[in-house]
Amino acid sequence: MSLFINWLESLSYELEAADSCVRKTSPFSTCTVCIDSCEVQAITGAKGSLTIDHKLCTGCGRCVTVCPVQALMGESPKRKTLDGILLLDEGPLPTVNELLYLYKKGICTIYLPSEDELASKTRLIIEEANIQLTLMEKESFKITSSLTLSSAEKKLSRRDFFSKVTNDSKKYALASAAPAKWRFNQNHFNLAGMFPGWSFYSVGFETSCTLCETCFKLCPNGVFTLKDENLEVNSEKCSGCMLCVDVCMEKGMTISLEVTPSELQQKPVVKNECQTCGSNFPAWEGTDTCPICKKRKQLKFLF
Repeated sequence: MSLFINWLESLSYELEAADSCVRKTSPFSTCTVCIDSCEVQAITGAKGSLTIDHKLCTGCGRCVTVCPVQALMGESPKRKTLDGILLLDEGPLPTVNELLYLYKKGICTIYLPSEDELASKTRLIIEEANIQLTLMEKESFKITSSLTLSSAEKKLSRRDFFSKVTNDSKKYALASAAPAKWRFNQNHFNLAGMFPGWSFYSVGFETSCTLCETCFKLCPNGVFTLKDENLEVNSEKCSGCMLCVDVCMEKGMTISLEVTPSELQQKPVVKNECQTCGSNFPAWEGTDTCPICKKRKQLKFLF
């Protein structure tokens, strides 16, 4: 009996935020993407933490699709399709990330049957996704308010009928009877690399950047790489978590949503040796004091 109970328990789950959540990575993180996406306000955040109220959470999965570091472990919204058409007549509002993923899977038409407030909000989200698709020189989503069911209603031969039943049964069994963790798909919605050759975010440096390397070490996607006398910046890997901006005490980083062909930036840096502490450090130009010692001298001067 215990094995059966354990199996039943494995089918359900409660949404959980992994340690990779940037709010857990640093108390300076200001990420509120999942909080803003929750339609029932089940997610709240404080410095260094993220809390999910499971009494309020409906398990819709909308938040799973927007996390920039895929830290929310769960399933995305269950969507219905018919002959390659996405049916958005029920379920939570889609997100841009979810629509782009479905587009990548070959779904290019969306069915919206009504013109109520919910449909208006959905259209705005689709328009935002279409802007990004246009920038990537791809066809936009098409929206339809009517369905042609002839292909779905056509008569099936006996063999085709039982083949369809078998396939549908397998899909249902996999979706409902498999352990919950087998169904988790949060990693599908990472914008970084979703469309090879395209970057969704622009990564820039302000003159105040001291190359202290804090953001390089904390970046969850490895956007920054110091090699010899060059700093490589791979914007295609950027998922927009904004952690590098949040942790920079000098306000030296900028991240902005901008769909462009990806390009590996090569920025020249100079290797220096600090005359105060003796450590080796990179800088934009030759200097004899590392950022840490320089800051200490400034604080000592102030006090």
